[in-house]
Amino acid sequence: MPQIILTPEQMKVYDEATSRIEICDTYGKVLASFTPDYSKAFIAMLKQRARQPGRTYTSAQVSDLLRTLEEIRQREGPFDEKRLNEILEEYRANTD
Repeated sequence: MPQIILTPEQMKVYDEATSRIEICDTYGKVLASFTPDYSKAFIAMLKQRARQPGRTYTSAQVSDLLRTLEEIRQREGPFDEKRLNEILEEYRANTD
């Protein structure tokens, strides 16, 4: 089976990719596209963020907050950043 060996520059693009990658010919025509495994750099960044101090939220908490925001938007209509901050402050006070 033929192989194409990536140059160091191409490997850097692969390692730092956080979304879909396209492989193109010399004219820019897309020959293939794929989503790479999470890169080492991306995983290292996530681990670094996880070690930083501060509050964390579970996916269930985030989903609940988004449902709450949608319910308020349906009830009150669109809101500005000031109102969003009020809602978030109230939400955090009730979830501590």
